[in-house]
Amino acid sequence: MNEPSLWPKNLDDVRLPVDMPREVLDQAAKELEALTKGMVVGEILTGGADDKLELSFYLRATQVDYRYLLFKVRHTIDGFPVEFIDASGTKSKRLEDRKAFEGALRQFLGTQQTLTVVSQLRNLAQDVG
Repeated sequence: MNEPSLWPKNLDDVRLPVDMPREVLDQAAKELEALTKGMVVGEILTGGADDKLELSFYLRATQVDYRYLLFKVRHTIDGFPVEFIDASGTKSKRLEDRKAFEGALRQFLGTQQTLTVVSQLRNLAQDVG
């Protein structure tokens, strides 16, 4: 018996452009690596729960085995809106689109706390390296 497939033959041809939060985080990670000359990098781990994807953004000193969780982002398969959650999990913000997400991320990355952590990780990498 050669039953016809239940899936359409052109399934792989359907590739709609999707604006995903991961693209924004990848950009932030690349910029960090360039700004710190590779001593501190951004790592993004993807997980999931229920109908949400969760992206955890870590800072890692490249010379040592140490990662620091900076924040998390949760979203559905559609990409936006996103829920932006600080590392402590106590503060979250709903951001409706890419522009709002980029603005909030830019603001968060410019905080004194974030700058201090990057500086400490860079110093750690220099001391070990």
